Amino acid sequence: MTLAYLALFGVGLFTMWLALRIAEEVMRIALVSTGAIFILLGFFHSPAELQVAVEAVSLGGGWLTLRSR
Repeated sequence: MTLAYLALFGVGLFTMWLALRIAEEVMRIALVSTGAIFILLGFFHSPAELQVAVEAVSLGGGWLTLRSR
């Protein structure tokens, strides 16, 4: 159970990649939404240290973008 979040991340990323390869629009929308759900589930099940690190990187990236302007 400790590495289940990696499997959910992997399934989510694979589903998003597959959505980019499909030409049919309805299937693409369904796969993107499914991939987003799997990525969110992987994030919710990940350890708190990883969640804090991801949040710090995302906030830090926004701070660097604002400072460069």
